[in-house]
Amino acid sequence: MFLYYLAERRRSQVAQIMIFAALGAFVILFASFSFRPSAFLYVFTGGSARFWFTMQALRSFCTSHANAGILVATAVALVVYVSSRPSRYFGNTTPLIMALVLFPIYTTQVMSAPWVWALPFLFTFIGGVFADILESRQRKLFLALSAALLITQAALCWTSLAGLTL
Repeated sequence: MFLYYLAERRRSQVAQIMIFAALGAFVILFASFSFRPSAFLYVFTGGSARFWFTMQALRSFCTSHANAGILVATAVALVVYVSSRPSRYFGNTTPLIMALVLFPIYTTQVMSAPWVWALPFLFTFIGGVFADILESRQRKLFLALSAALLITQAALCWTSLAGLTL
């Protein structure tokens, strides 16, 4: 869907690109199972490919004090995204949509954390919006805010290391 938006003048080639991308992804996925069909097919026959939706992972992510800097950066990015027209374009909207889609996924048969898959998209959204605002007239103020958020997040992560046990 996103590729059709980007390929305005060459939409006839989108299907070919998608087929080759799917085949390439299949080969990479099959290689991650050491090219063994039995191990690869277990994902589908054993039921480990089942998933559902829950907000529990998002709640635990949002209630952890180690993620406070990320949450403040996300809130600032959302406010800027909604209020500033130049930041609402494809490069910022796509990662936001992908993060919103991936955060509530929960796998039922295997131990995994699909919400972790949403984090790169969330960081891409935050970085894109912050880059847009850093090109505006409020550059110095926002640069100071960005530095304060970065230092706060580093300090929170540093203090949360004491609670980890090996």
